[in-house]
Amino acid sequence: MYMRLVLFVSSFGLSLFLALLLFESQSLADSSLDDQIEEGLRDALALYQSTRGEAWIKATDPNERFEAIFNAYLLKKVIDEKQFEALFNAADEAFELEIDRIKGMGASPAPPRGLPFRPRPLHRGERGGLDGTSCRSCHFSGGPDGAGSGTSLTLFRGDGERFSQSTPRDAPALMGIGYLTLLATQMTRELQQQKQKAIQTARRVQESIRVALSAQGVRFGAITVTPHGEYNTKELRGVSEDLIIRPLGWKGRHYDLVAIADESLALHHGLQSDHRVESFKERSLTHLGVGPDWDRDEDGAIQELTGAHPAALAVYLSLLSVPLYAPPQRTSDAIDWARGRGWFQNIGCATCHIPSLRVKSEPLVIKALGKTPISVEINPFEAGQEPRLRRVDYSADAEGSLPRGVPLFLYSDLKRHDLGSELAETFDEKLPNGLVVNKQMWLTRPLWGLASSAPYLHDGRAQTVEEAILAHGGEATPSIQLYRSLSDEERGLLRLYLMSLGRPSTLLVE
Repeated sequence: MYMRLVLFVSSFGLSLFLALLLFESQSLADSSLDDQIEEGLRDALALYQSTRGEAWIKATDPNERFEAIFNAYLLKKVIDEKQFEALFNAADEAFELEIDRIKGMGASPAPPRGLPFRPRPLHRGERGGLDGTSCRSCHFSGGPDGAGSGTSLTLFRGDGERFSQSTPRDAPALMGIGYLTLLATQMTRELQQQKQKAIQTARRVQESIRVALSAQGVRFGAITVTPHGEYNTKELRGVSEDLIIRPLGWKGRHYDLVAIADESLALHHGLQSDHRVESFKERSLTHLGVGPDWDRDEDGAIQELTGAHPAALAVYLSLLSVPLYAPPQRTSDAIDWARGRGWFQNIGCATCHIPSLRVKSEPLVIKALGKTPISVEINPFEAGQEPRLRRVDYSADAEGSLPRGVPLFLYSDLKRHDLGSELAETFDEKLPNGLVVNKQMWLTRPLWGLASSAPYLHDGRAQTVEEAILAHGGEATPSIQLYRSLSDEERGLLRLYLMSLGRPSTLLVE
């Protein structure tokens, strides 16, 4: 949901015309709407002039093309001075920065001088490919920081030649990802504390004990701990053996924003940070390339990025606003919405897509690794973009206790589930630390922002919510059978409810 303003400029001067205005929100009084349009046009003109100015500078001064490439000193200085708004705006520019081969875009074999790199959407294993020139090029469906379009699939971990040997992925929406990561960190802490307590107990009583694990009310199976501190993970459910909740990626690949930014820069754009080069120096043939130490990917660019650039992108991601949870205002619509919510819960969708979990306000730790390591803390509750999470209800729950944290309307349990053979991939997925996720296992995808993130599922195969629901299998089979048994009206009400999970209006100038 965003306002789109298209600006036309003649060679004789700057003229602003309103070509298209899409503003999807509740009806407003005419005067209020006129004021909103006037304010939007004023902001759009200012943004357009600023953008044109930046484009002119970059066109006339080649060195300015890389002003959005962060170094460690700049990152630390801005954060130490708590200039979070300035940092967000600068990192936003880095997110949208169009990389070219001068800075190291692409990978071997390099084309002759003067010729551009050719796109390579079919990745070569962990060395990646070239399927985008900026983060924005894939994360834009539904608005800035949105999802993929379904036609720009990334084909991960292939052989560079055959589609059948690759892992297709559609880009997920990124809004609220900082709060999501913070919630996962807190849930991981709960699981780790339960494990440590079990180890201490087993040592004290000198016998093996079995402990059920849960975090935020989500059950993750059980572990059996021996008096020697070893633990058996055969009964674990939905989480890796290391008991770390990984909320990033369709199968739960990462738990750290810096790590996923660093990996994405390399796999999608061919930009290898000094941290990545150092981390994979023992596996350079499979992860970096066959070139010399100073240019592993043989693209002619030396020292493409410092560790500060993925860290700056991580700061940007951590500060993104949360999606919108907006029940309808009219009484008749609200009744239909409530009925749809009832069906969502009654057929079992809410068992995995838990409407809300509670997250506590605390800083996220962002570590810029590499030759100049820096660790900074940033709290999205205090510095995040609007709308951001705030605690507005301090009332007690049904048991009379005061709940800790703020509801995060995520619609996920951050747990992996077996979704059956229909959605199974060709291969299991090996995580960066060597752990493996079965080809039928998928992280419960958060539904917040659903209305603005079509197409759906990991490879964009579902054009509608109906198609996405019916593609579920495995553990979701009982719920799908109940969904099929509903009448057309009842199924429509359920989908109506899901369409209330959108995103705030955003001013977009094109």
